[in-house]
Amino acid sequence: MTIPIIGSIFKFDGVNWIIVGAGNTFFKYRATKGIFSLLNFDLMDCIALIIQKFDVIMKIDPTIPSLQIDGNELITENGKNGYFLLLKYERDLN
Repeated sequence: MTIPIIGSIFKFDGVNWIIVGAGNTFFKYRATKGIFSLLNFDLMDCIALIIQKFDVIMKIDPTIPSLQIDGNELITENGKNGYFLLLKYERDLN
């Protein structure tokens, strides 16, 4: 399986998403309002679905795994680390 490129369109479960972050090491993304999905690319498993009304900074560390939004940890269970994708839903693409 080829590694997707940031900014490209990624189809997951019949929905088109834009890749806004990717990696197997720590990365962060300044998010505007919208719908986001954190995906473990190795397992093709959705870790979190986030609906944001305000601008925030998302910090993702796939080695733990960890998802922090403005300092608040959102993943409370231990999971498999790997290559993670941060996806943004774009209504115009669906």
